[in-house]
Amino acid sequence: MPSRVPPRTPRHKPTDAVTRTEEERSDAAIWVLALDIGTSSVRAVFYDREGRAVPPVPILQLPCRWEATPDGGMVASPEELLALTLRVIDAALDRARDAGARVAAVATAAFWH
Repeated sequence: MPSRVPPRTPRHKPTDAVTRTEEERSDAAIWVLALDIGTSSVRAVFYDREGRAVPPVPILQLPCRWEATPDGGMVASPEELLALTLRVIDAALDRARDAGARVAAVATAAFWH
């Protein structure tokens, strides 16, 4: 199944978090990024250190496309799922940067059936 999602150019570098001063890092809000790669969509939500969702909820939610196989199964393009996931992560990192927050951890959930 060909992917319909255009290629993505990374906007964030791993060194972005390292370039902040120690003082800037300690003053930042600490958030956990929750990624849900589900059967209907890929989405992201931030949670603060108290476990409260940080608005907007979700940050971005993009629908997944599935196709039926002749034998009754369902398949999704791994390339498309990856592209959707990267777009959602980019939006989440933009949100954290705009808020001056530090992403301390990432949690994931994915379909399994």
